[in-house]
Amino acid sequence: MERSLTDRSENRPSGWQAVKLFLQGAVAALARDAEAWGLAPGAALALAAMPVVATLVFVAAIPFPALYLGLVDEDALLEWLQFACILAAGLVFGWLGVRLARTGRRGLGALYALLALGMLFVAGEEISWGQRLLGLQTPAELDAINAQHEISVHNIFGFHQAFIYAAMLGGLYGAASPLVKLALPAAWRRSKLAYLLVPPLCLAPAFFMPFGYRLVRLLFKPELYYPARAFIIVDFAELTELCLYFAVLAFGWLILRRAPGREDQ
Repeated sequence: MERSLTDRSENRPSGWQAVKLFLQGAVAALARDAEAWGLAPGAALALAAMPVVATLVFVAAIPFPALYLGLVDEDALLEWLQFACILAAGLVFGWLGVRLARTGRRGLGALYALLALGMLFVAGEEISWGQRLLGLQTPAELDAINAQHEISVHNIFGFHQAFIYAAMLGGLYGAASPLVKLALPAAWRRSKLAYLLVPPLCLAPAFFMPFGYRLVRLLFKPELYYPARAFIIVDFAELTELCLYFAVLAFGWLILRRAPGREDQ
């Protein structure tokens, strides 16, 4: 018995070996999923690494006030990238909804149409429905109940938390569903329905960004412990939203590349 236990301990991988095996398995799973989506391994790896690179750029800009404000300020780069991504995603999902409805998948077509409408609504909210571009004044009734005193719904007192939780749930679904799919039977993983409902594995990190960020803030409230960095912690939300919108757009575009047509019925 002692010899058997000793042999088992000797055969057990070390901490570094376990990490190495995990990373090898993750890369292999990413490569298989990328191939199924028609993506080159390098492209899938780039999509997976995108949130890390974006976070490094964000952090690198912090010591440079002009550059930092050019990223996170109102009507700055991140906000317009958010608008562009979610607007494009809404158009892509709307077109996919029409195509699915035409090929007999009316339920999925309706779902995609609803998602598209939601994305277009979010796009309008991101730029306050063009208020600053058009020089519009906030109506007095809305100004009194809006945290940012602008023409938007998500900043109305009582609605903001609902939008936060919606983004968290969307991010959680996009991050977790590709992992859950790995554990399902191969027949379902390769079904056309799976591709229409579950994002590729390479987009899981981007989807995870808003969920992980909000979860950390809700549980640990880091802005209270680091008041001098509170504005940076709060501003980081802009980057996580961009990651979410980009992931949604990339998911829609990859579905479109698979050209769902009559063969998907």
